[in-house]
Amino acid sequence: MSTSDAPQRIHIDIPPNEVTLTFDDIFGPLLQTTRQGIGQPGAAVNPELAQHVQTLSSLITQLRDVIEKINQIDPTFLGSNQAPNASA
Repeated sequence: MSTSDAPQRIHIDIPPNEVTLTFDDIFGPLLQTTRQGIGQPGAAVNPELAQHVQTLSSLITQLRDVIEKINQIDPTFLGSNQAPNASA
């Protein structure tokens, strides 16, 4: 394959966008889905699966608590609330 056979590359500048996601935006749907699957009436739930769902729920709760403690100490540490770059 010669260099003339290489596909042409086009560079398109796309302006940056900011997306803000909260803890609940990320983990809420996951936790809700797992709890719904386990909590369905009459559903035969594998005990090992139920244990993993409980562990997941516990870990999410612990992570939420740690994030809240960090935010109490320094609300900007984990967020994108930093001043924009003056040269941008």
